[in-house]
Amino acid sequence: MPIATYLGVVEALTEARRPGQDTRAWAGRLVEGIAAQSVRHAAAVRQAKENRYLWDLGLAPVDVVDLGVVGLATVASRILREAGIDARGFMLELSRLDPIARLAIGIGLDFDHPTELVGV
Repeated sequence: MPIATYLGVVEALTEARRPGQDTRAWAGRLVEGIAAQSVRHAAAVRQAKENRYLWDLGLAPVDVVDLGVVGLATVASRILREAGIDARGFMLELSRLDPIARLAIGIGLDFDHPTELVGV
């Protein structure tokens, strides 16, 4: 994940802790940063799948799920919930992303809501 993406997400998380901040603004930046990384990872997975030989053997040089995005989505979900925002509904705005890009986000939401089925 590019450092700029992490820094943008960290900045949004920092703003979330400051009183009087525009909740929708920092939440939007937070979700968009996570979405940007999910899109990058999905592109890498698609590219890795093009090498059928390595993909079929399970040797493609790509992680099936971006654990960085899983962690960020989990933390973001908790922060959004603490701010009174339904993270699942807010992140459903990401439904425009393809299924590969949504996978890690959905797993992160599941970690924050382990007793509920979250379908992103």
